[in-house]
Amino acid sequence: MVSSNRMSIAIAPGVSNGSSGLDEPKDIGEELKQTEAEGHALQEQSRDEFLTSQRPAKILVVDDEPIVRRFVVATLESRDFLVVAASSGQEGLKFFSEHKDVELVLSDILMPAMSGPEMVQRIVKLDPSVKIMFMTGTDPDRRLLELSAKKYLLLHKPFPVEILISSVQECLAS
Repeated sequence: MVSSNRMSIAIAPGVSNGSSGLDEPKDIGEELKQTEAEGHALQEQSRDEFLTSQRPAKILVVDDEPIVRRFVVATLESRDFLVVAASSGQEGLKFFSEHKDVELVLSDILMPAMSGPEMVQRIVKLDPSVKIMFMTGTDPDRRLLELSAKKYLLLHKPFPVEILISSVQECLAS
C-alpha cells in the first residue's frame, strides 16, 4: 500500500513484469473466464447430485385382474416410478417383505383368499409409514366406508391415466 497525506492507493497483487518493480494486476478477462468455467462446473455437479438424489418412488401394485394390473404398472413405469406387481394379497405381502423400500402400496380391495384391506393391515404392521391407496370397481359389502374412515385414498375403476398419476403423486406427497 502506498500512502501520502491525502490518499492511499492499494495495489492489487499480480504478476510482475519486472519493468517497474511494482506488481501489475493479472488479466481480469482471463480470471473471469476461469471463474465462469469453475461456476459452470459446480452448477453441473450440483445438478447431477440433485438428480441422483431424487430417486423414483417404488410402488407395489396389487390386483388380481391382469388387465388392470398391467395398465397400472405400465402407466406408472411410463412416469419413471419403480413398480413391483403382485396378483394377490398373499403375493403382495410377500413382495412387500422382500422389497423394504416400497413407499406406496396401490391395491385392489376385493381379491380371492386375502383382500386388499387384509393385506394392508399386515403391511402396516411391518411398516407404519408406508402410503396406502386402494382401487375398486365394486363395493358390495360397504368396505369403502371403513377405508375412507382411515383416510386411505380410493380410486374407482375405471379411472383415466391423469387421475391415476395425480392421485399417486398426491398420496406420495402427503
